[in-house]
Amino acid sequence: MNRAQYLFFVIAITITGCADGSGQSLHDVETAGPVTETKADNDPERQSRIRENLEYQLRNQLQGQSISVGAMEQADVDGFDEGTVVIGQQTLRFLTTHDDTHFYLVAAGPFDASLSSEEIAEARIEDERLAALELKARNESLNAAIRNLPVRGNEDAPVTLVEFSDFQCPFCRQGFDVVEQVLKKYPKEVRFAYMHFPLDIHPWAMPAAVIAVCTAQQDPEAFWTLHDAYFKNQDEITPENIFDQSRAYLAGGNLDMDVWSECAEDTGSAAHESAVTAVLSSIGMGEQFGITGTPGFFINGSFIRGVPPMEMIEDIIDQALQETK
Repeated sequence: MNRAQYLFFVIAITITGCADGSGQSLHDVETAGPVTETKADNDPERQSRIRENLEYQLRNQLQGQSISVGAMEQADVDGFDEGTVVIGQQTLRFLTTHDDTHFYLVAAGPFDASLSSEEIAEARIEDERLAALELKARNESLNAAIRNLPVRGNEDAPVTLVEFSDFQCPFCRQGFDVVEQVLKKYPKEVRFAYMHFPLDIHPWAMPAAVIAVCTAQQDPEAFWTLHDAYFKNQDEITPENIFDQSRAYLAGGNLDMDVWSECAEDTGSAAHESAVTAVLSSIGMGEQFGITGTPGFFINGSFIRGVPPMEMIEDIIDQALQETK
């Protein structure tokens, strides 16, 4: 094990309280010689004992969350095993002595703390270069994804605002208001596209997304009629009335409602299956780019999680406009 790795473990354990009652800590671990090759003891009784001790030690923080202890292996720190523990939905690394009398939760894996100032400066430049490439690639992927989707605003605008959203999400209702403000302030500079990301916790969000896809296939303007109506009337919509409400919102338009019904309501039709696939594809792209909840916005590829204040969006749009000049 190298010195940089040792320093990391000391720092990580210090953050979580590395000293015990005996005064021993990882500072006391001998690191000059080679690590002894011994296989970690993965006896189920040991894992169960660790779990029970964690449940006791963390009893005030768990709030009903479950704990499971994974398999262990010999750590790079001599005298210790390492493994992972899952607390609720969070996975954490740990170090423990072979007899488990010194157990440490660790924030992250080891990193190299031996870089010089010059090497750090070079690394920062490389990080910025890679981040720019990633941003460019993400923006290109999003632009390709929305190529055949309904767009609001100037279709040739230099700035593209893409939202991953859920029609039933109350925070997305707030996002809807923000987007309207953006399009009002930047009528020529920004174009807006909506991507579907219905959450499982919202029972009518998925059928609404499928209905919206079926509507957009016939008439992009009808899609925006439906989009606006869903957000403005969230409190009136239920899983039981979503189809009737959608028909009412679309009444008087130019849609072929028989074709629409086959796509939106006939779950055995090829049209319906295609619409569901389109929604799932949108969800997949959102997950690929880090979306875990709604809403999530991308401005020329730059990610904003949640509902941002208007001032933040204005700053990002203004910067993007400067970069396109």
